[in-house]
Amino acid sequence: MLFKQEKFQNKSVELAFVLKKFLPNQQKFSVLTKNYGKIYIFVQPMQKGLFLWPGMLIFFNLQNYQKNFYFVDNIEILLSPDKNFDLNWIHHIIELCYYFIPMHNPCDKVFGFVFNCFLFSKFEVIFEKHIFLIRNISILKFFEIMGSCLSYDFNKYLQLYENLTNFLIDISNKQKEDFLRTNLAQIDELEIKNINKWIFSCISQHPCSKLFKTSLKK
Repeated sequence: MLFKQEKFQNKSVELAFVLKKFLPNQQKFSVLTKNYGKIYIFVQPMQKGLFLWPGMLIFFNLQNYQKNFYFVDNIEILLSPDKNFDLNWIHHIIELCYYFIPMHNPCDKVFGFVFNCFLFSKFEVIFEKHIFLIRNISILKFFEIMGSCLSYDFNKYLQLYENLTNFLIDISNKQKEDFLRTNLAQIDELEIKNINKWIFSCISQHPCSKLFKTSLKK
């Protein structure tokens, strides 16, 4: 884990990924929380908002709810993407969450998915040749969680996602690493192209698709 679980025994404390900062306002944010889903928060005091940016993992105290906003304080930054992360990849996932996840719809799978995407940064070295494929498979998983109808038989790729997630728990296991590398290598360029094409079609159908600032880069 990237943080100490004992910090979060108080039920008023909430974990969240920052999805969007509404500039020039330094207090309004869209966040993906563990227990409430995607919500808008209003940060108190205002100065704390100066240090919050999309992609950060934070925790805070929920104070009250007014006019579609949760007012929060006692904010702390747990994780901030740095040079050890591919920022385009992280911000692409954050952008997908901002546009595709409905408001006030808690889903542990979505929160866990975003957390896994951060942890998958470890694979950039272990599976360097296959990192583009891993990211495509991850986005497939995102749309499956969102309830998208899969027009192709993507089950083997989704199972591969589960295997990669399980590998995070036992990342020093060379046998599992070799097994995953073999499975990734068996997926050819045509399959990758079909996955990427399907993902692009899902994103392009969104009414705000032209507002996307990121994309999956090879």
